[in-house]
Amino acid sequence: MIKKSPTGHKGKPLISFFIRDLLKWPVFVNTLLQINKPFDLIIFLFPVLCCCGCSNEKKEQEKKPVLLADREAPLGWVYLKVYEDKTFDFVLTGLRDKTDYPGTYRISKDTIFFSYTDSIPKAGKTAIITEHSVSYLDGDYPESVVITLNKLAK
Repeated sequence: MIKKSPTGHKGKPLISFFIRDLLKWPVFVNTLLQINKPFDLIIFLFPVLCCCGCSNEKKEQEKKPVLLADREAPLGWVYLKVYEDKTFDFVLTGLRDKTDYPGTYRISKDTIFFSYTDSIPKAGKTAIITEHSVSYLDGDYPESVVITLNKLAK
């Protein structure tokens, strides 16, 4: 005896009614309970899993910044983003390119020491934090960025 599917179609493949009735939750659950072949279950669940994996939400949590500073450069911007998990991003943007210098940091009084993961920018590895700016000390050129957010413990 051929069992009727939840949509009333005898002997039709699972996929034929899957798309039409997917949003009907009781039909979906009932269909899952009637599947007794592993291949049919894979065919049935594959589109569902694909749809669940295609979301625009970020998988990892957004880092929370504790210090944001920037300045306009002649052909772009200079950004410093310091996060609460002891990481930072020093970003140089131009007309067509963007260079990101990530790493970790350590703070001692009013001085911040940067440890870059890859290359070191010409701004340097040490900076002084004042009330309104972050000024780099040991670079090839004097660099200073204006603080727009400061949640660092004083």
